[in-house]
Amino acid sequence: MDFFGNIEDFWQWLDRLGLFKVKLGLERMDRALAKCCPGPLPFPVVQVLGTNGKGSTSTFLDSLARAHGIRAGLYTSPHFVSPRERILVNGAQLSGRDWLDCANRIMSVLPDGGDLSYFEFLTVLAVMLFKKHDAQLAIIEAGLGGKNDATTALDACMHVFTPIDMDHAAIIGPDLADIARDKTAAIKPQSQVLSAPQCRLAAEILLERAKACGAKIKFAPELSQNCATGLAGAHQRVNAGLACLAFEHIAGKLGIEPDAAAIAEGLEEAFIPGRLQKIRNDPPVLLDGGHNPHALGKVLPEARKILGEKISLVFSALADKDWRQMVEILTRNFPQARFFVPTPDNPRALAADVICGQINSRLPGQARMVKDSGAAFRLALDQGTPVLVIGSLYLLSEIYVKYPQYLLKTGAVSNEK
Repeated sequence: MDFFGNIEDFWQWLDRLGLFKVKLGLERMDRALAKCCPGPLPFPVVQVLGTNGKGSTSTFLDSLARAHGIRAGLYTSPHFVSPRERILVNGAQLSGRDWLDCANRIMSVLPDGGDLSYFEFLTVLAVMLFKKHDAQLAIIEAGLGGKNDATTALDACMHVFTPIDMDHAAIIGPDLADIARDKTAAIKPQSQVLSAPQCRLAAEILLERAKACGAKIKFAPELSQNCATGLAGAHQRVNAGLACLAFEHIAGKLGIEPDAAAIAEGLEEAFIPGRLQKIRNDPPVLLDGGHNPHALGKVLPEARKILGEKISLVFSALADKDWRQMVEILTRNFPQARFFVPTPDNPRALAADVICGQINSRLPGQARMVKDSGAAFRLALDQGTPVLVIGSLYLLSEIYVKYPQYLLKTGAVSNEK
């Protein structure tokens, strides 16, 4: 008898695990993979780690693989509306029936789900779905850190590092050196390591770890300005350059030769929601999931080029982020902005009045509390000025719940009110 009778039963059980509950250590994953996915995996695994740009780099690599006819499995996090967004095969979500079948198989061999966390359970499920749907390559975005991240239990042949910076300091910090050591601890002996340009400290730690593991390491150049990409912003050229280098190295394991026309197609067709995503043209409206100072420092100059400086800005932040520095960066980049600040329905969300107090101490009278994310977005649109929504992936999630068409590339740009 199946543990879950229908997909809603599974979603409810998954929610009870706790989306934000962190369990350190790889023992549970090792046991779960041994029982649910025994033996060597039938596809190479590329693990994507770092602080910012993991999802975009993974998406570029997936798009490059598919443009070359490779059936890729892509595992990213978090999701905006449905967990099904996290696991794609050949660029598409899988059916609820597929998810339900694999979830029940896990429960049949692991009583009570093997005490796996939310993220651990979905990592096992992703591998099972990739096997079921004959993926030729698995692109796996790490969740938190590297040393104890569930994805590190997989036997990756390649580790791809986006820029390493401050984030999740309370768990894997407290300082940048600790964060870099935690992330680079994922490197397997004799593996291939590829990296975006890093700050000096992170680069030193990365090189030291690769040498200790006997791993080959190479740093990626930024993508040429002559190449078009499906994701906007100069920072995405760093991610795209890293993905191109990763594809060049994985192509041999896949038995193919990189093709210039397919590379151009893959880069241009890449799409992931919430990355300087323009959803409306007149006036322009951008959605971005930047949620730490490093991300805002990269994204906001690009947003200013698109929107100008006199904008309406919807902002919220999680309390465990460096939100004060985020406010400083926002107010410095957009001193003429009107801020609409909700408190998302999330236990980690920082109260809107706290954020408004900080903004108004810098820009008196320019920040306003709003009851929820949807209302804040509508108020921003009503101003008739360009709009930027930024600060938290969970803020964006509440926007996408109300406007699910924006999760799709085909619904990315409109002029609707």
